[in-house]
Amino acid sequence: MSPQQQLQQQRLHPSVQPSLAHFAAMQSQLFNAHPSSLHIREQKHKSSQRNRRFSQGSDTSSQKSDGGWVQFRSKHMTADEIESILKMQHAATHSNDPYIDDYYHQASLAKRSTGSRTKNNFCPSHLKELPSRSRNSADQHSHLHFDALGKMPLPSIRRPHPLLEVDPPGSGDGNSEQMSERPLEQEPMLAARITIEDSLSLLLDVDDIDRFLQCNQPQDGGAQLRRRRQNLLEGLAASLQLVDPLGLTGKTAGLSSEDDIVFLRLVSLPKGRKLTCKFHQLLYPGSELTRVACMAIFRHLRFLFGGIPSDTGAADTTTNLTKTVSACVSGMDLHALSACLVAIVCSSEQPPFRPLGSPAGDGATVILKCLLERASKLLHGPQAYLSLIVS
Repeated sequence: MSPQQQLQQQRLHPSVQPSLAHFAAMQSQLFNAHPSSLHIREQKHKSSQRNRRFSQGSDTSSQKSDGGWVQFRSKHMTADEIESILKMQHAATHSNDPYIDDYYHQASLAKRSTGSRTKNNFCPSHLKELPSRSRNSADQHSHLHFDALGKMPLPSIRRPHPLLEVDPPGSGDGNSEQMSERPLEQEPMLAARITIEDSLSLLLDVDDIDRFLQCNQPQDGGAQLRRRRQNLLEGLAASLQLVDPLGLTGKTAGLSSEDDIVFLRLVSLPKGRKLTCKFHQLLYPGSELTRVACMAIFRHLRFLFGGIPSDTGAADTTTNLTKTVSACVSGMDLHALSACLVAIVCSSEQPPFRPLGSPAGDGATVILKCLLERASKLLHGPQAYLSLIVS
């Protein structure tokens, strides 16, 4: 190669080097703008490792096992401790019985499904066992209990919390002051309210039995549950101290003014009248217990239906009681109807028989009218002779 050619190559070499460097820079820019799939995988792998380190460094994390259950991990608690707390919370909020967990929603669904093709079974999956408790147990609600979620139940009516503690004013005669004081547990109206609450709880148990029998068919045909239902209602009648003037012999026994004092204290409260109405609704038509309960109503027609209460809710309760007692009378035989008429005649108060639709109230008139119509139907109906033989 001649010296002239070597000089030309040396002149071309510096010019080629910048072009090659410029091409390499362009190639790197294109590579960064369009990364390869391998580079994307590496970035994903790095990000997943970074997330894994972050989750391990946090206080609590969770992952799904092969069975689909969520397993929790924590730095300060073991997996068994977390699982035990979750079980406690789940047991407190889920009993696997929608009748208990979501009672009002299930009742709404059952009400809306009435008459439709899709029937909603509104009944408990199992009946709870009745606790053996005494009515006058002082230690029953002596302590407040906290459940798994930290909720505190409301204080019991048996032990009401005082709103304000004030020392009684001093008096000269300490003995008279001591004689006038009476413990709160011995107040008659507090005892009446306690009886009402216990009785309403008992009626809910009777209601559960009825719904259970409607949706299920026990092996014995429900005889044991019906016997249990009857025992509950008889126990409620005993707690209300409903007196049977006929007694076991069928002969009329004398009544004193103190015999119905507990019943009168209960029905003097609006909630007590609701209890009486619900109690009569759950009685079997034509049973002896229905006769005893209705005779207590007929002995005190003026006390119950003497006037229309000013409160709308109390007035509706009185109207419902009138309809319920009329329905009970419609299922009686002549023997029970005669006993109810005797209760009206022997009442110490004059019944408030007013014209139908009277603004002062016509509950007593409606009940007596229903009683006379039922007696007339039994005396002049097609089965009148059979009714006379049975009675």
